[in-house]
Amino acid sequence: MLSEDEVLVKRCQAEDEAAFDALFERHLDRVYALVCHYVPDREEARDITQEVFVRVYTHIHSFRGESAFTTWLYRVTVNVCLEHRRKSARRTDRAAFVPIAVVDYALEAEEEGPVDHLMRRDTEAKVRQAMESLPETHRVAVSLRYFEGLSCKEIAEILDCPVGTVNSRLHYAMGKLKAVLQGQLAE
Repeated sequence: MLSEDEVLVKRCQAEDEAAFDALFERHLDRVYALVCHYVPDREEARDITQEVFVRVYTHIHSFRGESAFTTWLYRVTVNVCLEHRRKSARRTDRAAFVPIAVVDYALEAEEEGPVDHLMRRDTEAKVRQAMESLPETHRVAVSLRYFEGLSCKEIAEILDCPVGTVNSRLHYAMGKLKAVLQGQLAE
C-alpha cells in the first residue's frame, strides 16, 4: 500500500496541480523550520522555502522513489540552503546564515518573570554562538538530528555520506558544543 506522500508524488508526476498543493501544505512547516536553522532572517527563510518548493515542482519527475519523499525533500532543502549561502558569501564577506536553535517558548514566556526571560535569552544567544563555532557539515548534521528528529540513516541519505560519517560528525559536534557551552555558561 502506498503512503499518502507516494500517492501525491505519483499524481504530481502526472501533472496534477491539486496534488502539488496538498504536498506543499503537508510539508511547508517542516521545510520552513529546517530552513530557519540556517537563516536567521525570517523573511529570507520564507524566500528560500519558496525556492525549495519551486525546485520540487520543477524536478518532481526526477524523484524515483528509491528513498522516502521526505528524504528527497530534505536533500533539496539542504541543497538550496547551501546554494544560497554560496551566493550570499560572494555578495558579502560574512557568512549569510548560521543554524540557530528555533525554540518555542510561548507557554514558558507567559509564566516567566523578567529575570527568567533575560536568562533564557542569554542562554539562547550562547547556544547560537556555540553552533556558529561548528564547521558547516557538523551544524547541518546537528540541525537534522536534534531539531528535525531524523535518524542517522536518513541524515546520511540526505547528505550523501556514510552513516559512520554522520555519527562521527554528531559525536564531534556534541563534544565541541559541550566544551564551548560549559565555558560560556561558567562566565
